[in-house]
This record gives sequence, C-alpha cells and structure tokens, in this order.
Amino acid sequence: MEAFLLAQGGFGLGPGGGAPACPSQSAAQPPCPPEKLKAELRRLARRLGLAALGFVEARRWVRLQEELARRVQEGTYPAFCERNPALRCDPQQWLPGARSLWVAAWPYQPPRPAPQPAGLPQGRLAAYAICPDYHRGLRRRLEVLVRWAARRCALPPEAHFRVLVDTGPPVERELLRLSGAGVVGKNTCAFVPQAGSWVVLGVVVSTLAL
Repeated sequence: MEAFLLAQGGFGLGPGGGAPACPSQSAAQPPCPPEKLKAELRRLARRLGLAALGFVEARRWVRLQEELARRVQEGTYPAFCERNPALRCDPQQWLPGARSLWVAAWPYQPPRPAPQPAGLPQGRLAAYAICPDYHRGLRRRLEVLVRWAARRCALPPEAHFRVLVDTGPPVERELLRLSGAGVVGKNTCAFVPQAGSWVVLGVVVSTLAL
C-alpha cells in the first residue's frame, strides 16, 4: 500500500476538462522495477492535476464483502450501487489476472452559487454537480496514465488495464483508504490531505504488480 500526495489542480478551476497528451516516447522501453514505475506514474499524475494517487494490491476483501452483504440484508445498502457484494470485492472479476489497483483522486473547487431572487423555489445541489461533469475528464486522465504505462512496459493496454470512473463495481472510498492515499471522514466522504473532501475518485485495474 502506498500513496503520493500531489499538487492540486481541479476540474472546477477551468473549462474543457481536457488532459495533457501522453508524453511521447520514441520506442517502448524495457519494464522497470515497480518502485521506479510508480515514481514515474506519480510525476505524470502531478502533471495531470490529480490530488492523490495510491496503489493497493488487487485481492479479494472478505470483510468488506461481509459488511456489504449485511447492509443489503438490513435494507441500508444504496440502491444506485452494484447489488452483488462479491463482485464489488473481487478485482479478478473486473479484470482477470489483476495484480494492482491505482486509486486516483481529482480535486474540484465548485463555484459559489449565485444569489437567487426572493420568492423563487430554493434547493440544494451536491457541490460536484455544479461543476462540469467529471466523468469524462477524470477518465481521460486515467487513460493517459494507462497509455503511458502500457508503452513503458510494452503491454497491450486493452488486455492489461481497465479504467473505472463511477461505472464499475469497486468501493472507491475503501480502496482509497487501503492505498493510503486518503481516509473516509466522519461525513462518509473520501478525505485527501491538501484537497479535503472536495475530490472525485477513479480506479485503474492493472495486471502490473505495483
């Protein structure tokens, strides 16, 4: 388990949500030691504006599966989440041969809501919902990491990596905690030093042992 805190640069700070292109390399380089590869991924992640990047072994989490199953039984399990606890806790079902998970946190800074005239209906929105949709921007950044790592290690990306941004089974907050990149706060939100809870999460599943 290892994490590296990175400089802030959130998707609420500018338009477009684009990501820098994958750094060019003239040819695929030989695989390097895991520690060196992680250091290089962290440097690229910093350039992409991620607030934190953590790594955790891809293994089955039995206790987490039991906890999720208990919540399903009690009726306290979120309706919008994957209903199969076993699937959510077994990375081998996300990508056969998975050996590591990369957990990324992307910070955001929501704009201040504009004052509303008195007498009009009032409501509250989640802060991240006020910003541009994060799914595409975060996925692009994770895909840059994947393309770079695939080229660095001479691996076909479609067979050795899978990017998940709010569309797959992982319990992202728990993976963030396990990676050491952050914690789960009392407000049940992911908390990352230097960015607080103003982050969204994404996961890369990889066959690389990091």
